[in-house]
Amino acid sequence: MILQYKRLSLAAARVSEISAVKSLVIDFVRTDGYLKEAIQSNELNVYLQDGEGTLKYKLEDKIVAASYEDIVIENIEETNDGIENGLTTIHVSLKDSKLGREEDAYVVIFTK
Repeated sequence: MILQYKRLSLAAARVSEISAVKSLVIDFVRTDGYLKEAIQSNELNVYLQDGEGTLKYKLEDKIVAASYEDIVIENIEETNDGIENGLTTIHVSLKDSKLGREEDAYVVIFTK
């Protein structure tokens, strides 16, 4: 019974960790000035790519700095469903490499 309790406790802690990373990602994307510049200059696809200085690189750096190395960014993409209204949605897929649990973070950015 004690082992079952520890296992459940660990699972709850992992869920809390991925939720914390999701909040970190949302806050960072929401306040990233380079992202807004990339959207306005139609360079968003370049900024979302994998490489030094890109959004994925910066987010991975923040996640590691926060000691959540086991949670990785699977994908970052944008949708321009509301582009005529000045809205861009950034979708970040996170995955906990220990549990295999996935979490999606969506951030809507107004650029007008």
